[in-house]
Amino acid sequence: MAEGAPLRAVVAGTVVFPGTALAVADGQYSAGSGVYLRDGVLYASLAGHLQQKASEAGGPVELHVLHNKVPAVVPAIGSLVTGKVTKISQRVVSISIMIVEKTPLVSPYRGMLRLEDIRSTDKDHIEVAKCFRPNDIVVAEVLSLGDSRSFIVTTAKDHLGVVHATSFAGFTMKPFSAQEMVCTKSGLREFRKVAWVST
Repeated sequence: MAEGAPLRAVVAGTVVFPGTALAVADGQYSAGSGVYLRDGVLYASLAGHLQQKASEAGGPVELHVLHNKVPAVVPAIGSLVTGKVTKISQRVVSISIMIVEKTPLVSPYRGMLRLEDIRSTDKDHIEVAKCFRPNDIVVAEVLSLGDSRSFIVTTAKDHLGVVHATSFAGFTMKPFSAQEMVCTKSGLREFRKVAWVST
């Protein structure tokens, strides 16, 4: 487990996505369906709602991620979507959209984030590789409809961008600024277009 602040267990009913850290496997929680254990931490393996199942024998609480079958949800212009970065190029970020607003999808949509839609300022100096990496989890807003099951999205607002990322060393990172995240293990910083809400 990465060093740093203690991991708080995610509240039951929360919408989670693949790779979300749910709780420390310290004897109080164990992995159920849709959950896996790595380095002493329980993670979600799919998008869905977190549920807790108490043990009748007083053992650890089982964590389950349920991928509820819901009516088809189609993103609309202005919808907030959550997805995983699958590929980056010099001008386009490809995203697998897994959640529309707060509803997990049965099957993902394709999202395309163009270079000019990454930030609202300093557009001439944007480098995709300094904003996103494959497997980053991002929150974006739908700009327009693309072809079949494809949507053009933007992260050009402060609260949009990367919400979950893994460092080059393989550990969870946390926001450091609007343009950087810091590895919770090594303390090294990496560039990202962070979903940043100033406090």
